Amino acid sequence: MRHVVLANSGTSALHSVYTALGRNPGGEVIVPVCTFLATATPLLHLGVRPVLVDCDAFGNVDPDRALIVIGSRTWAIVAVHLWGVPARVDALAKVCAERGLAVVEDGSHAHGVTVADRRIGGFGLVSAFSMNGPKPLPQVQAVPS
Repeated sequence: MRHVVLANSGTSALHSVYTALGRNPGGEVIVPVCTFLATATPLLHLGVRPVLVDCDAFGNVDPDRALIVIGSRTWAIVAVHLWGVPARVDALAKVCAERGLAVVEDGSHAHGVTVADRRIGGFGLVSAFSMNGPKPLPQVQAVPS
């Protein structure tokens, strides 16, 4: 990553992400219906309307269903990589590119996960991660040389 900003929580990180994108109140952001409240509450604080969209069988935002709810005020889709299973970021990135939207990734449940040899957090315009007790973190072991 070119730039990294530390925050005291995932909620603060997402709030910072949404603020940094500089969108005015009255806009809309598509968020998955199956997520932690921190995905949507910072948007409400900023006067942005979270638009809930149904998820796929893995609990991640469904790109086909997201496409249906994109409106004239939509400026981003949030991909929450839930429980270590990555969202279909390639399809979300395509939808967003076609519609001029930002992809925001929340990788708090998928540290180190890859899609097509790329780590999640690198598909969107910006991403947020957090770590605390219940987060599934991969156990990395050093391999002797």
